[in-house]
Amino acid sequence: MAIYRKIYPRIWQSLNGLNAIEKLIALYILSGPQTNRIGLYQFSIGRSMEDLETLPQTLPQTFIKCFRNVIKHLDWLYDEKFRVVYIPTWWKWNPPDNKNVLIGNLKDIDELPNTPLLSIFLSNKKYLESNLKETLPQTLPQTLPQTVAETETETETETETEENTVSCELKVKKKKTKIQEAKKKCEKEFQENLELFKIKYPGIDYPEELRKMLLWIEENISKSIKKTSWNLFQSNWLSRVKPIYMQPNKNNNRYSVDPSERNQPKTEKPFHLQVIESGNTRDDLDPNAKIMFDKSMNLYQDEVKS
Repeated sequence: MAIYRKIYPRIWQSLNGLNAIEKLIALYILSGPQTNRIGLYQFSIGRSMEDLETLPQTLPQTFIKCFRNVIKHLDWLYDEKFRVVYIPTWWKWNPPDNKNVLIGNLKDIDELPNTPLLSIFLSNKKYLESNLKETLPQTLPQTLPQTVAETETETETETETEENTVSCELKVKKKKTKIQEAKKKCEKEFQENLELFKIKYPGIDYPEELRKMLLWIEENISKSIKKTSWNLFQSNWLSRVKPIYMQPNKNNNRYSVDPSERNQPKTEKPFHLQVIESGNTRDDLDPNAKIMFDKSMNLYQDEVKS
C-alpha cells in the first residue's frame, strides 16, 4: 500500500453536485488503502464502509447508492461482477516519471481478476507521454501472461471466465448463508436472555438495539462468523446503551426519571422489587441500573410514608 496519494485542489470543482457523504466516498476511492499505482484496482464496498465508519448513521443501501452516484458523476467505471474500479484519468494526475517506473507500476495488474475493464485500461493511452505509450504494450506479455496472452484460445478464455463466475457465485452464496446463520443465532440468544437483559439493563429499546446488532453482523462478516456465542457481545453492547427514559437533570447534572412519566399509572412492580424477586441484588446491576434501583427504592419509600 502506498504511503500517500496525490489530491489536487481542482478535484473539488469536479465534486460539485455531490453531497457530503458522496464527496467523502470520492476522496476515499482516490486515496484510500484499496488503491494501487495504475488506477485500476479491486474495490470492496463493505471494507470502504468500515474504513469510513459510516454505520449506523448510514444504511448499506444508502451507501451503495451514494457510491454509484460518485462513479457516474465522475465518469469512472466499476465492474460489479469482479468488484473492480477504474479511473480513466489516473495517468493524468499520477504520471509515471519514466519508462522503468511505468513498468514497475504495471506489475499491479497481476493482482487483478479477468475484468472487462482491463481491455479499456490497455487501450487508454490518452494521458501517457508519447515516449511511454510504446512501453505499455511492450510490457503486457510479461506482466499479464495469464490474463491477456495472445496464445490462449477463445475456448480456453471462455471456460476460464465461466469457472471464475461459478466460483464467485458459490463464494457469495456461502457468505450469505454464513451471515444468515450468524444473525439467526444472535437473535435467538437475544430472545432467550431478554428477561435478564431487562433487569440488568433497564429502559432500553431492545428491538432497536437488536436491529443494530444484526446490521453490525452484515458489515462485520469476518468477525461475526467466528463467534460461537453472542451472550458476551450482547451484554457489552447493551451496557453501553443509555436508557431511553433516563435524562440528565439540569440542576444537579445527575440522571432522573423523565418527569412526563411520573404521573403515569403504574402497570408493573417498582424496579427494585423486580430485581429482588428475580434473585439478584443491587451489586449485580450495571451503573445505570443501580441508579434506577436507588431511584425506585426512594420513590417507593416516599409513597409508603405518605
